[in-house]
Formats: sequence, structure tokens, C-alpha cells
Amino acid sequence: MAAVFPRADYRTVEPTVLAGTSKTTCFTVGDEGDDWADVASIHIVGAGTAKVHVKVSSNGTEREFNDDVTVVAGYPHHIECYPLHLEAGGTIAVEGEADQVVWITLLRGQGDSEG
Repeated sequence: MAAVFPRADYRTVEPTVLAGTSKTTCFTVGDEGDDWADVASIHIVGAGTAKVHVKVSSNGTEREFNDDVTVVAGYPHHIECYPLHLEAGGTIAVEGEADQVVWITLLRGQGDSEG
């Protein structure tokens, strides 16, 4: 993996608990010194409706990634995203119910500083 993606890290971002009052930013490229991210999946747990919003770069326009989905209690809603590529300043935000929990799995990395 390192030979294909030098200076990259595959991980699940710490879960975000939604407040339920408005859209909550769950991930921003650059928060941990990364230059880019390829989003593999988004998981939403907790009953109610939810909608994902994505901005692919700092100068991009935020767009709805999916229509409202209904998440059933006890059954996580899973959204396959790969390959959703985000550049520096790109964000993933979720609009949902209070106490819904969002997990994001992605490959994040830094630019190649060599030649």
C-alpha cells in the first residue's frame, strides 16, 4: 500500500454526534495536516432522516450528496462513496436528527513533496 499511496493513511474518522438543530460538519480535509482524502463510505446510526452534504475543495460549492434517507433504529445506514475525492478544504456535513452518529471511512494523505 505504501508504494501505491506514499504518505497516506486509511482510517475511520472519530464519530460525530449530531445536535439535530442544523447541518454538522463531520470532516474537513486539512484538519490533521492532510492535503486530500478519498472517501470510501459514510455510516449513519440512529433513527430518523438524514442528508449528507459534500464540498470537494475550499473553493467548491457545497452540494447535497444524497436525498433524505430514513435510518431505522438499530440498523445503520451505509453509503458507499468511493471514489469521492476531496481536496484541501473539502468537507462532509450531515443534516439529521439529534443523537444520530456519523462515521466516515476514508484514505487521507499528503501531497508528494519529492520531484
